[in-house]
Amino acid sequence: MAFTPIHRTLGLGPSAIDFGLIEKAIAQGVEETDDLDWKQALPVQARHEEFAKDVAAMANSGGGTIVYGVAERGQGSSAAAKAVSVATWGDSEERRLRQVAYNMIQPPVYGITFTPVTSETGDIVVFLSVSPSPDSPHLVWANNRFNAPRRYGAQTVTMSEREIERAYRARFEQATESDKALGEHGRRALAGVDQAAAAWFTVTAIPVEPRPAYLGSVEKQTVTDILLASMQNNPFRSIDLQVPHVNVNPRRRYRMWRSAEQEQRTLAEVHDDGSLVYARSLRTARDQPRGHLHPMDIQGTFAYGIWLLRCVAKSLGIASRYRIRVDFHTQMPEDIYFLAVDEQYNGFQDPDVTGPMRGFVPVDAVLDPVADLAVVLDGLRALVGDVINQGGNERVGTTYIRESL
Repeated sequence: MAFTPIHRTLGLGPSAIDFGLIEKAIAQGVEETDDLDWKQALPVQARHEEFAKDVAAMANSGGGTIVYGVAERGQGSSAAAKAVSVATWGDSEERRLRQVAYNMIQPPVYGITFTPVTSETGDIVVFLSVSPSPDSPHLVWANNRFNAPRRYGAQTVTMSEREIERAYRARFEQATESDKALGEHGRRALAGVDQAAAAWFTVTAIPVEPRPAYLGSVEKQTVTDILLASMQNNPFRSIDLQVPHVNVNPRRRYRMWRSAEQEQRTLAEVHDDGSLVYARSLRTARDQPRGHLHPMDIQGTFAYGIWLLRCVAKSLGIASRYRIRVDFHTQMPEDIYFLAVDEQYNGFQDPDVTGPMRGFVPVDAVLDPVADLAVVLDGLRALVGDVINQGGNERVGTTYIRESL
């Protein structure tokens, strides 16, 4: 379901985007607003600069919808008059326009979704949804200088210096709030867990564009299906990582579902806004002193956690980057060692060479979990590298996580 400016103007509740929505908008003469723009045709290659300006303006104005294939009445009226159909639409057109949004706008605009709809007579209209952007202000190179466009009613204007200043301040304040939420989610998930008995990793992920509140609470069956899917066909692992199964009977908590395994080795929280917390306790390697943590547990935590995040984002329909934080939690009195595999001799590297882990620094990353799997794998390996480097290990290796797909 979606809730567009057209829905709002027509007094409709959230629904699927279809051609009937266009017909109603035309019948009611819906006019352009700050967050709604009618376009008669798709932008041609020679007009890429204009497309970039339109997308950046929407992103800088809190998001909105651009509809291609609808003519306006004209003569001073921006009301929708008739559907005229775009000439062509397909994967190549979408890729072309996404590349423009990425390459001609700085910083790039990520949160865009194309939805083509077709009438019974074959007319094609394309909805472009632009999400509110945490990276505003977005700048476009035009007339030999950068401009920051924004919407002003039915028009696109250039932001003033004062407006740009406010936008940057809002960006930094939002980033600070997101940092705070990332830390609090992980700490709260482990409240009541005996951290003197074991060491834990938490993987906390918050979508840049949250799941809309109007969609309501996530259903229990949806979360159960996500957890079941996450335990199957993980493409990132080189071998069976023996990840402790999560409990597929989640319990409702405040605006989330929590799944805790009985032996308290794993837990997962799926929030109504699409956020995720995955936590896993880490075993001491066999025949090793307490606190010498098995590399399969360490790397397996992230191979599973990122796969679980992909399952969450796909199931909940979240087409957004996620901010991710990895943190390490323990009150064990022993020194902690991140053991590493000696791939030449099929054993562990000498822990005295790497030394103990001293003062773990939380690892932050930004990842689109529903991107191409190879891209996600690259992000996963970079994240794991940042974690194990803090234990003195140089290489992720290929024993537990694939190097390529």
